[in-house]
Amino acid sequence: MADKPGGKKKEREKRIREERALRLRRAEAENHYFSASMHYRSRNFAEARRCLQKAIMVQPNHLSAHQLLAQIALDEKNLPEALRVLQVIVKNWPEEIFACYYLGVVLMDLRKYDEAREAFQAFLAASGGRRSVAAIKAYRKNARSAIREADRIGKQQPLAPPPPSSPTNETADLFKLQPTPVREKTVRGPGAGNLTGAARRASAVSLPLERCTAPIRMPDLRLAKPTSSPRKPESPPAQSAGPPETPAPLPEQSAAEVPNALLFDLSAFADPTRRAGKPAVRFTFINEPLFAEMNRSGGGNPHAWQLWMEYHRIRLIREFDELLCLGHLRNIDQYWYQIETVSQVLRRFGGRVLLADEVGLGKTIEAGMVLKEYLLRGMVRKILVLTPPSLVSQWREELETKFGLDFITTEDPSYREGAEDFWRRHDRIIASLHTAKSRKNIDTITSIDHDLVIVDEAHGLRNRRTASYRFVNEVRKKFILLLSATPVQNNLLELYNLITLLKPGLLSTEAAFKKEYVKRGSLRTPNHPDKLRHLLREVMIRNTRSLVDVKLPKRFATTLYVPPLPHEKEQYEQASRFCRDFCAARGQSSLWTVQNLQMAAGSSPLALRESVLHLLEKSEGISTAEAGRLRDLAECLQKGDGTSKGAQLLQLLKAQEGKKIVFVKYLKTLDYLSGLLNSAGVPFAVFSGGMNGPQKDQGIARFRDEVPVLLSTETGGEGRNLQFCNTLINYDIPWNPMRLEQRIGRLHRIGQRRDVFVFNLCLAGSIEDHMMRILDDKIHMFELVVGEIDTILGNLDSERDFGSVILEMWVREADEAQRRASFERFGEKIIEARKIYEKTRALDDALFGEDYEV
Repeated sequence: MADKPGGKKKEREKRIREERALRLRRAEAENHYFSASMHYRSRNFAEARRCLQKAIMVQPNHLSAHQLLAQIALDEKNLPEALRVLQVIVKNWPEEIFACYYLGVVLMDLRKYDEAREAFQAFLAASGGRRSVAAIKAYRKNARSAIREADRIGKQQPLAPPPPSSPTNETADLFKLQPTPVREKTVRGPGAGNLTGAARRASAVSLPLERCTAPIRMPDLRLAKPTSSPRKPESPPAQSAGPPETPAPLPEQSAAEVPNALLFDLSAFADPTRRAGKPAVRFTFINEPLFAEMNRSGGGNPHAWQLWMEYHRIRLIREFDELLCLGHLRNIDQYWYQIETVSQVLRRFGGRVLLADEVGLGKTIEAGMVLKEYLLRGMVRKILVLTPPSLVSQWREELETKFGLDFITTEDPSYREGAEDFWRRHDRIIASLHTAKSRKNIDTITSIDHDLVIVDEAHGLRNRRTASYRFVNEVRKKFILLLSATPVQNNLLELYNLITLLKPGLLSTEAAFKKEYVKRGSLRTPNHPDKLRHLLREVMIRNTRSLVDVKLPKRFATTLYVPPLPHEKEQYEQASRFCRDFCAARGQSSLWTVQNLQMAAGSSPLALRESVLHLLEKSEGISTAEAGRLRDLAECLQKGDGTSKGAQLLQLLKAQEGKKIVFVKYLKTLDYLSGLLNSAGVPFAVFSGGMNGPQKDQGIARFRDEVPVLLSTETGGEGRNLQFCNTLINYDIPWNPMRLEQRIGRLHRIGQRRDVFVFNLCLAGSIEDHMMRILDDKIHMFELVVGEIDTILGNLDSERDFGSVILEMWVREADEAQRRASFERFGEKIIEARKIYEKTRALDDALFGEDYEV
């Protein structure tokens, strides 16, 4: 008896694992099927077939994949292949009665008249109870005529089957299109009973075949009235690349079961005579580049009308059954749980949801997919993304590189030129929550109607008495996405506040919520947890790493503190003194002026000299004395040969075997390292943001096939498959820890089969030295899950980004001992922030567990 509870737990865990594996297979099959549909529409049959074979391998009972395989075989006139697939459908889905009909058609073309007769008879027997449907009456009439023709030809011309490469024309002559009116009906896919989840939804609605997810166009073969004598074979008509004028449906339910909303007739657009003249109404598509030709032609040419019909097929028929954004994503590994999450946000949650996935599972990607989907469907225009200050530029880069969306931010010069006009003039804005809620902006923003608002790190809104909460609550919005891996940090009232932002009134008043759902005496313990879970499922999705089950190899990180050469130390200290004196005279507002100068000092003398000359060229707010100091520094930077970091890099490259990527921030540093490696005889390739597409491809190809080293700038490897390399060297250390994680993520990702090694090079005594001792030694950043460091730093309650904080400490203290003490105190704050994060994560895991996964 004692081991019974443990046994039940193991059984439950086994059942959950099996259900997740099944869900994963179904979603993966749907992804392959979706790709096949896209390739089919572009007439790329070979790629479509490959994707369908993958779908069937993952989910053998995927009916739609088999149907599309049959259609491809028919389009290619590969009758033996069509015969094989149709036989599989007939065997495994006997309720798919029209498969019997099309099987008979193919057998007639192959001159297998006896087998064709059996297929048509099976169709007649299966369709006997559906005589009320006009389409089935027509097909039954055709089947009877086909049986008579099979009998006649079989008796008069007992021919052997032709070889597969030369199909007969006789059936093309026998089967003539008749003007029998067939009303278009909505039917339920025959395999729907065998599928669940995403697969059932994909097959749940099967409209006339040209409008299916994969536009299967089975031949609409209506038999001509049999003639008294056989006719001579004629040449088969040329097959049109477009759909037939009257596509054959696949009925499976009676007309009474068909929703009236889906019974509409597009036959007017299928008749070429109706398209001869210009339509009375011109349709203008403002935001869709796809319809530029439609606008130019005024809707007069048939191709434009075909695009118009496709557009309305998407808008009116599919709704959210399929995601349009999947074909528009770039540099993204698409995971099934993200696709399912986005689908649920659109269909089930109506665009108002709390995305509470565990850290590292891609909440930003999910929000970007929702945004892209709404834009493609023309459902949003005015968009506001609110983030912590440190994530503004990161969000902009993600949306641009992965979704092809251009956003403007409050860091752009246009914001400083006129704040009020900025918010009204631009439709896509990314802003820090701190900036947006400021006194000069709040009235303007809250007076604008927004279509979509996205709030990252939304746990900052947990207190309804704060200015941040009041601001977001007052913003007028149609859709809102709240993103937080830790929605509850202290008590259940924080959860109440977040949900009230999404759906006011769902949890009634705060007093009623406490009475019903919070245990008396403990704000952290739920009362009636089952009832609370039921309510939360209406507003929250939370995927866990156990659901995703992504296993990556280990990663090992080492930070090398390189002592500077004498001339390097002198140059670095001279640059740092200038930064301190400049900020001391002007205050914190001058930090951004010297930030690039201080960062370049830790990279290379060439990069620092370029930054000095750039600052002299701008000469904004620089006094004559300061300009003189900068010129002296530029002259000093021409002295000395070699750098200590360069020498250390050469040692690493020679000591480490295999492929190695070296990341730098500055192009001048890239030029310096190129010369250094050439002199040392180390073969390498280069990848930088300034190269064009072919040059980038060539650089990656050389790195993969020929050379052991790739020199890359900050954005160099974005979106590239670099898993063949497992060693990364950060020659320049970015001040944003998330940048470090992004670099590592280009190697340490799905597809990497070896352990990943990371080496960080920084000058001893530099600002990077102090920063890495905090991140690496105190909170062990490289042992954290991707994304956790950002959440930890978010608990510092600072309105400034991490780089600005460490730069302020650096320029504020002139004495080295005092600087170390300041960084030590800052490190203690980060340790406390990590402890808060760990407590919060434990509370969220206890409250939510795995009850809100997709």
